[in-house]
Amino acid sequence: MNVRSELRILMRDRQFLGIVGFLALILAVAFWSGHNEQSDLRRRAQVAQSVSAEQVSTLQQNLRLADQGLGDEIRPVPTSPSVLAAPTNPYVLKQNTRLALTAVGEADVRPSLVRLGDPFDPTWTYDEIVSPLALASGRFDLAFGVVVLLPLLVIALMFRLYSGDHEAGTRLLLESGQHRLWKILAIRASLKYLLFTGSLGGMFFLGVGLTTGGIPLEECLRWITFCGTYILIWFLICFWVCLFRAASGSNIAVLISIWALLVIVIPIGLNAWVSNPEESLAKLEVALEYRGVLEHLEATPEMIASLEASAGIPPGSAETSTAAALAMRQFAIKQVRPQMQGLQAQAIAREKQLQRLGGWNPAVSLNALLAKLAGRDPESFRRFERYLSQEHARRQAFFLKPRLIGARMSERDLAEIPRLGPQEEPSGPAWREAWPLGLTSLILLGIVGLGVRRQL
Repeated sequence: MNVRSELRILMRDRQFLGIVGFLALILAVAFWSGHNEQSDLRRRAQVAQSVSAEQVSTLQQNLRLADQGLGDEIRPVPTSPSVLAAPTNPYVLKQNTRLALTAVGEADVRPSLVRLGDPFDPTWTYDEIVSPLALASGRFDLAFGVVVLLPLLVIALMFRLYSGDHEAGTRLLLESGQHRLWKILAIRASLKYLLFTGSLGGMFFLGVGLTTGGIPLEECLRWITFCGTYILIWFLICFWVCLFRAASGSNIAVLISIWALLVIVIPIGLNAWVSNPEESLAKLEVALEYRGVLEHLEATPEMIASLEASAGIPPGSAETSTAAALAMRQFAIKQVRPQMQGLQAQAIAREKQLQRLGGWNPAVSLNALLAKLAGRDPESFRRFERYLSQEHARRQAFFLKPRLIGARMSERDLAEIPRLGPQEEPSGPAWREAWPLGLTSLILLGIVGLGVRRQL
């Protein structure tokens, strides 16, 4: 068999060229969507930071007037620690990988731009939420296009692999040659796979270069390898279905059913299986318990003494009303922190259970890999929350003593407020984490190989 001849025939095939063109359209829309999402996120971050900078500038001017004795009529009083803490509380932008635009992941429900606070405080909320319209319609990101739509393109390429020649009357002509029919079909399928995957890789490199201004080679190679293995799985599934020598209509019906099962039904079913419908109610109960502690209990001398000790001031030196309020808030957070940690532990357990149950499903496995490669996986958001908690604790420690003793804040205090520390860069998935995809492809390759041997 002349491979070059088959390649020339394939390159002149309008169906193949049309599918590659549709692949280009999917990638173009996905990169455009991801680029817009990242641009919007950066724009909101710049606006938030400019607003904070303007507030700090105004506060600095008011502090100068107060130092000169000219700021007695300024409201709110700029020398108050509480007043100083509010406008200087920074917005924090979550750090993602250089392929962040390729997968939205958990960002659909967890925004990447927040005002600094303690995630274990049940009254702290994200104030930079994603548009409800975006949540209603979902995000067309590259991960969605690869996981959901690319298998349909593979099916369109492969469902007539055997039946096409049979229905066109050319099967007997192929069988009369010196090569077995299924060897010819295997070579055709291999050429289609190589050209399709090569087209995907070339378009991906082009899209990353145009939208990010650079190409992170290692991350891009991982992305192409993961997606290439996923596409190989679907080529093998299609080839296996064609081994039964059914008509084209039967092939496409079976393949679409397999696609719906693996890509839609099973992932939705797994999410429903591991989800906890009582989680929202549990969070509400924690918030109500927190407010109940604040409203129905009063600070004891022991609470206030503990707060004064943590601030490093002598016992009894704090202002009574301020110390009581802060001590009660500290006590209330300690009371509900185990429940908040328990809710987080339940979420982690669900993620691990979903990974165990869905790891054998190529759609679930690939989606997890692509989300982690973009820094949009659940673990990266938990890491971000730990960072927020640590930075919030540093700011709280800085303002605790001045609040307790009612110190008069100055411009110097403004300059000494702790700045945000560096975030830990999200780590993409290791090569070994793609073992479910590799194992699935090897199993399917063995099944298809046995089927071809029987046909020969």
